[in-house]
Amino acid sequence: MNTMEKETLIEHWEAVYKKQEDHQKASWYQEEPGVVFEWLKALPERSGLSVIDIGAGDSYFVDQALKEGFYDITALDLSAHALEKAKKRLGKRASEVRWICSDVTQFSPSRTYQVWHDRATFHFLHSEEALKAYKKVLQTALKPRGYLVLATFSEDGPDRCSGLPVRQYDVKTLQSYLGANFELIEHTFYDHQTPGGKIQNFIYTLFRRVTAPETL
Repeated sequence: MNTMEKETLIEHWEAVYKKQEDHQKASWYQEEPGVVFEWLKALPERSGLSVIDIGAGDSYFVDQALKEGFYDITALDLSAHALEKAKKRLGKRASEVRWICSDVTQFSPSRTYQVWHDRATFHFLHSEEALKAYKKVLQTALKPRGYLVLATFSEDGPDRCSGLPVRQYDVKTLQSYLGANFELIEHTFYDHQTPGGKIQNFIYTLFRRVTAPETL
């Protein structure tokens, strides 16, 4: 991604979040990310898991993680405005979360995590350069034997979201992208109903990292 593309993308999302005064009317609004937390709470290592939420925006994932007792939470998004909205909503509890304003494809992790969660970013990546960069950051940030929770638009999902084109995926395509380093544990399809009444079909996947990073 060149500098101009990056600046344009940041400007787009800043405008989206500034225009969206009521977060409960946003197309991505989901009061309780039930599927994800059913999986996370069932993990044998559930207690004390370190979690990074990619494309956190002002979604309720962080809120739910705090309610469920997770205490090592990092929220990453390229929109500073979105993160400020989330902090304001959380109030005093915002201090319990690490906040990082960055494009994930440009992110340089200073630590590793046991869970990488992404419901909002991956399907916006189109170029091979961006997909390769995302995978490199994922493999740098996720601990060995760590978990990847990746939710993206399915083949029956929309082809545009928030004014941008998106990509649709199936299980085989995701497995091919991640490679032998990631083992698929579980997947399911989920119809997300937007506040406007539209249905967006997602594929939710739970992978576990099983080997050292492959050579990129």
